[in-house]
Amino acid sequence: MSYNELVSDFMVERYCHVPSERFVGVDCLLTALDDGWTLDEIVVRESHWLTSSRRVFVYHFDIRRGTEVSRVSVINNPFVTQLIAAYPLRVVSTLDSAF
Repeated sequence: MSYNELVSDFMVERYCHVPSERFVGVDCLLTALDDGWTLDEIVVRESHWLTSSRRVFVYHFDIRRGTEVSRVSVINNPFVTQLIAAYPLRVVSTLDSAF
């Protein structure tokens, strides 16, 4: 699946200020990619346990544009899974942590 196929139904642009937001929606990541940022090959998957004993995965994407580097953290959802499958990314896991 190409990037264009992945975002064909996704028509909203959403900008964020990554340093001020702990997690962002995948729409912010897609907007950054549309604005010329590129994904690093390695994605870090962090497992968090909520108080309700439910596990949530957070994916940390490093993105680059020229000499700028930023880390975008996105809570897992089906669109994130499709994005990871669409790009040649390698996912590495960290130890579990609590929010």
